[in-house]
Amino acid sequence: MTELTKDEAREETLRRWRALPAQERETEDQMQVFAAALAEELDFRTMANSRKLIVSWLRRERDGLPPWGNVPPESETRRDAAE
Repeated sequence: MTELTKDEAREETLRRWRALPAQERETEDQMQVFAAALAEELDFRTMANSRKLIVSWLRRERDGLPPWGNVPPESETRRDAAE
């Protein structure tokens, strides 16, 4: 896989997470295992530990929080401007 932007990596992470059956994404342990496997697969730049970053994206998704706090990701800003 080619190197992704952080936004693309987050979108791909959430797409794959949502594609799992509900019973495979219920627990924190399942989240940790998924993140560890995906951190090895996805190629994206980050100063953070990629597994921990993926877990943070999954927790925000689980808790219904916006993905980037008060600042929307670049891809959403472009999409809103196009509409």
